[in-house]
Amino acid sequence: MEKPQNETSQTSGHKYILNKPMFVLTAVIGAIFAIGGALAGFYMQSGHVFLLIHLAEIVTILSITIGALFFSYGFTAFKPLLVPLGFGIPEEEETIKKYIKICESTSSILLIAAFFTFVLGLINTNQFLDDTEVVGEQIAAALSSFVVSLSAMMAFVVPTKWKLESLLTDRQVFEAKQR
Repeated sequence: MEKPQNETSQTSGHKYILNKPMFVLTAVIGAIFAIGGALAGFYMQSGHVFLLIHLAEIVTILSITIGALFFSYGFTAFKPLLVPLGFGIPEEEETIKKYIKICESTSSILLIAAFFTFVLGLINTNQFLDDTEVVGEQIAAALSSFVVSLSAMMAFVVPTKWKLESLLTDRQVFEAKQR
């Protein structure tokens, strides 16, 4: 028997309602508002958005994060990131808890990667100490590592963790109503 699109079953036999299109829509709208609002606010403060985009910092942070997650969790590390898009929504409580742990690990790794990238940027800046304009650009690039990491956390990782936690809460509410 095929289960309806908006219903997910638990291994315990309990079912809870999951409106998958709404689940995905809220993730997309939330990410757009988080990223768009941050960029709009920066622009309104007379910032130039391209000052935030430094390819070297982005590559360093993403490489460290992906490498550490893969080292720790293998291919499973990337499954939670697909959940807000409606792919691989876990039904078992243990899987949801594992995905939440992966999100927590991702947040920690992103912060450590940002700090590491910032220090690398400061070390690199030392070679330009005689040129104050370049020093300013180098420090801005180094600081952008925190912007990249915190943006990834605020727009994707933490909301994904909260979505996963809401799956547990929804299930608990459903089971409580059944008692």
